[in-house]
Amino acid sequence: MTLRIAQLVDNLEIGGAQKLLVTYAHAARHRDVAVDVIGLGSAATPLAAELRAAGARVVGFPSRSLLDPVRLGRLVRHLRHSNVGVIQTHLTYANILGAVAGRLIGRPVVATLHSISEEAHVYHPVRNALETWALRYAVQRVVAVGRAVAEVERQR
Repeated sequence: MTLRIAQLVDNLEIGGAQKLLVTYAHAARHRDVAVDVIGLGSAATPLAAELRAAGARVVGFPSRSLLDPVRLGRLVRHLRHSNVGVIQTHLTYANILGAVAGRLIGRPVVATLHSISEEAHVYHPVRNALETWALRYAVQRVVAVGRAVAEVERQR
């Protein structure tokens, strides 16, 4: 049986986290792993086309607000219908929404921290508090991309 992994990311624009998803999709093709890449923005981007060419199913759930209940409902329905085994999240918004969605459908969530957010509590206190809650209480594992990220984010 093929394992289906949902890779949830803030957007499908070209960035470091997103380029890693392309590498991941190529690697998954050679194993018994199916990949869904879900962006919290538009799926009509050059990167989305690159992901599809690598074998990933790509879908977008754009919204004007992080905590849009309609988007969350659509995301939950999509994840449930896709029968994913694991949800891996990348970047802040995806870490928050993916954690909530995973709890709602009873699937494990692995949150990925790609950068250091030392001043997020000052400039974005609500968003930072939501992500910290997600990392502490709603995900099963946290992966830090690099030693520096792991050391700084460990207290979260």
